[in-house]
Amino acid sequence: MRPLVVLAVLLAAAGCRTTALPPPPEPVTVEEEPGAVEEETPVEPPMRIAEEVPADKPPPPDVPPGVYESRSHYPQAGVTEWRLTSGVRLGFKPSPDEPRRVRFLVSAPGGLRAVPDSLAAGVFAEADASALFSLHMTGEDTVLEGAAATRDLSDALRAMAEMLGEPPRARGRVSLTAERALTLLLAGTPFALTGAPGGDGLGYARLLSDPRNLLVVVVGDAAPAEVERAAAAFVRLRPSFRDLVADSTSVPPPRVPRRSTELILPAHAEGAGAIGFRGTVTADYDARAGLEVLGHRLAEEVSDRIGAPVRHEVALDFPSGVAEVRLLVDEAVDGERFRDAVLREANALRTGTVGESDLARSRAAARAAHEALLGTNEGWAAWLTRLLRFDHDTREALAFGRRLSGVPADRVRTLALAVLDPDRYVLVVQPAE
Repeated sequence: MRPLVVLAVLLAAAGCRTTALPPPPEPVTVEEEPGAVEEETPVEPPMRIAEEVPADKPPPPDVPPGVYESRSHYPQAGVTEWRLTSGVRLGFKPSPDEPRRVRFLVSAPGGLRAVPDSLAAGVFAEADASALFSLHMTGEDTVLEGAAATRDLSDALRAMAEMLGEPPRARGRVSLTAERALTLLLAGTPFALTGAPGGDGLGYARLLSDPRNLLVVVVGDAAPAEVERAAAAFVRLRPSFRDLVADSTSVPPPRVPRRSTELILPAHAEGAGAIGFRGTVTADYDARAGLEVLGHRLAEEVSDRIGAPVRHEVALDFPSGVAEVRLLVDEAVDGERFRDAVLREANALRTGTVGESDLARSRAAARAAHEALLGTNEGWAAWLTRLLRFDHDTREALAFGRRLSGVPADRVRTLALAVLDPDRYVLVVQPAE
């Protein structure tokens, strides 16, 4: 048995003005090339299809001139994208999931890996402090999100834009969860677990202050003109002098663990256990689909072995090729049993001893989960954020189900060999009873 590194941690927390830009160029509009994606035709390569043409459609009458720099529309996916003169990008996808309600988010690249350890705890404290919006951080991304009735979208986005310009002071204590601890350890910011103060919102501002890095996504029951009017509030954001001088878009690549780390949580922490793996793969949507199938198979088998529900999450950073697979369990389980079950099934996936019928079941489960996800505002918001962030073809969200159904066994094994390294995992568990 591997030695268990026992840490008892308590997480405490504590809590730019801008200059005007030159006048914007005349708006332009972009239209996607026509033509449907055939069912049997794969979308290769995943790239944006667009052609710029002069604009002949003015903005809605109550949107002042000089707010938007360009407008793009991708009819097959039903996606509209704008670029504001402040540098903010805006994406919108209509969805009937919730009548006359919308989900919205602002995301920026460079999550925990872009801020020092001393600021990470403060960023989490600010997430817990806001009653209007929630802040979700991974090692790679920072996402501020919320939901509202469509009629209140303008007020909600205006409040979000004001929060980005004047980040709040952290209040109260940060809740410690197994998932949050896993995120911090995978990101290489373990000292944030000790509760170092956040510096009155400096971590928050560092991540979300530069509008040139911000992507705003709105999904829900609204018309493009309503979104265009509401998002005009983000034109008031301006990069600070510090942002203009620094290359604020440059962040280090995701960290791949060099060795295994095992952490025992204090008794007050939430969540029973979590384990995560990272490795480097060829970054494309075939690999993304293979990771989903691998994650489904791993979670299903581990759940059977420990007798408790297991959730899985996968991620792929396209610029660096770093892939992540994590498993999360909420019910009380024995930490050693959980770890051993994960490593046993990981070995089966790495050696190719998983049967075809088992993989077929995982493919079907992955496709059903993807299709269910696209039936929700939250699911489309996550997909649209990824597609626009990396300038990928917006139709990929619709084609991804076919990729999941076609994942071959050898791709699952290749991904398992690259990611599920038994000597480089991070395990977080509750203490044994």
